[in-house]
Amino acid sequence: GGDCDDDNSDIYPGAVEVCDGQDNDCIAGGDEDDDNDGDGESPCDGDCDDSDAAVFLGAIEICDGIDNDCDGGIDDLDADGDGHTLCSATGDCDDNDANAFPVVVADFGSQYALGTDDDPYDNLDTALANLDQICHEVFVLAGSYEVDVQISGDFVSIYGESAATTTFTAPAYSRALRVTNNADVVIDGVTFSGGDAATDGGVIKVETGATLTLIGVTAEGNNSATDGGAIAVSSASLLLRNNCDFLNNTAADDGGAISLVSPVLFSDRGTTYVSNSAGNAGAISVFGGTVDARDQWFGSNTATLGDGGAIQVSGGGSYVLQRAHFEFNSSTAAGGAVALTDIDDAGGWIRNLTASANTAGTDGGAIAVNGSSAAISVVNNSLVGNTAAGEGGGVYVGTTSAAGLDVRGNVIGWSNADSGVYVAPGSNATVDFNTSFATSTLVEFDGAVTVDQDDNFSRDPRFVVFTDDGVPGNDDLDLQVSSSERDTGPPAAAMNDIDGSQNDRGSTGGPGAN
Repeated sequence: GGDCDDDNSDIYPGAVEVCDGQDNDCIAGGDEDDDNDGDGESPCDGDCDDSDAAVFLGAIEICDGIDNDCDGGIDDLDADGDGHTLCSATGDCDDNDANAFPVVVADFGSQYALGTDDDPYDNLDTALANLDQICHEVFVLAGSYEVDVQISGDFVSIYGESAATTTFTAPAYSRALRVTNNADVVIDGVTFSGGDAATDGGVIKVETGATLTLIGVTAEGNNSATDGGAIAVSSASLLLRNNCDFLNNTAADDGGAISLVSPVLFSDRGTTYVSNSAGNAGAISVFGGTVDARDQWFGSNTATLGDGGAIQVSGGGSYVLQRAHFEFNSSTAAGGAVALTDIDDAGGWIRNLTASANTAGTDGGAIAVNGSSAAISVVNNSLVGNTAAGEGGGVYVGTTSAAGLDVRGNVIGWSNADSGVYVAPGSNATVDFNTSFATSTLVEFDGAVTVDQDDNFSRDPRFVVFTDDGVPGNDDLDLQVSSSERDTGPPAAAMNDIDGSQNDRGSTGGPGAN
C-alpha cells in the first residue's frame, strides 16, 4: 500500500511529517530537514515559515505583521522592555533606553494605568503629569477628550491619531490649552472645538515667549468674547504646518480665527480659513511682530464691524504675505480681503495673491491701505471681480504719507467700485506697472494715479479663463501666451520672474510666484 517502513506504525502515506529524523509521510523530499525556501533553516531548525526566505529563527524583526524571527511574537520590537514597541502607532522614541518612552492616551484607558499601548491613560492631564524626562511625547488615540491644560516652561509633543478622529473639546465657558513661560509645544493631528473664552483665545492662548507648532490641526466652532476666536498669541510664536484648518470660529473684537499681538514669529504654510468672523479681521488680526505667511486659502470670512474681511495688519513689524487666495470675504468697512493700517515695513511684501469676489463696505474691495502712514510692497497680485462701495475695487490707498509704499505689477479687473485703483493725492507712493480693466464705472485709476502714466495701463489682461460670473472656481488667472502683461512688469532684476525673464504682471509674476 505504499508504506515505506512497515516495521514502524508512525510511518505511512499521509502521516504528519515531524522532526524525528524519519520520512514519516513516505514522500521523497519535503522532509523535516529540507530547507524549501532556501533561507538556511529547515522547519526542524526553527524556521516557522519554510515558504518565506525572510522568515527564520534569528531573522531581524520588522514592522510587517509577520513573526520574522520565529520567536512567537509579531512586530514585538521592544528591546528595552518598557512596554512600547517600535511597531505600534505610538512607537518608542529610544528603544535602547527603558526610561525613554511616549505615554499613550485612549478613551478606553484608565486614570491609574501605565500609559502604554496595552494599558493607556484616559486623559491628557494624567499623561502630561507622567511624562518621562527624555521623550516628552504623548500619543492620543482616536476619540473625543475634554481638555483643560496649561503647559508652562516645558517642551512637549502631542500626537493625535488624526484631526478627523481625535478631538480636544474645551470645558464649558473655557479654553482647552494655554502655553506660556517659554514652553515649546508641538501638536499634530488633533481637532480643537468647543472653546468659549471670556478673554483672548477661544480655545488656545500662547504667551510670554512660548512657541506652539500646529501640524495638520483643525480648530472649529470656537469663540472668544474679545480677540482670537480660536487662538490668541501675545509676545510668543505660532507656527502652522501641513494644511491646518480654521473653520467657523468667532471673536467679538479682532481676529475671528487668530489674534496676533507682537508675535515673535507667526509662520503659516498652507492653512485654510473658512467662515470665521470678528468685529475686525474676519480670520487673522496682526499687530506688530514678525509674520511670514504663505500659500493660504481664505473663504467667506467676515469683519462684521470694521476692516479686513480676511486679514487686518497694523503697526510696525516684519511682514510677508505671499501666494494666498481670497474669495467671498467681506468687511463692513475697508479691505474686503486685506486691510493694512499704519503698516511700517519698507522691506515687507504683500505679493502673488489672488483675490476674487470679495466685498468692502467702504473702500478697497480686495486690498485697502489706511492710517497715518504706510510702508510695504504690494506687488504682483491678481485682484478680479471684487466690490467696494467706494473707491478702489482692487487696491485703495487712503493714507497721505506713503513714501515707503510700492504698488507695482498688479493686475486688477472687473471691479465693482468707483475706481479700480485709487491712491490718495500727496501720498508719494510708488504706483507703476499696474493694469486695471473693465471697472464698472470705467474709471480704472483715480486720485494720484492716472492711466497711461508710469506704465499704468487699462487693457484686457487676457487670463487663461475669466468668466465674470461671480464664481471664482470657474477662473484660471494665469496669463495667456498672448497677454500684454507678460514681461511688462517692473524691469528691475530683483523683480524678475523665477525663470529670469522680466516681471510678468499679476500673481504669476516676480520672484515670489509658485
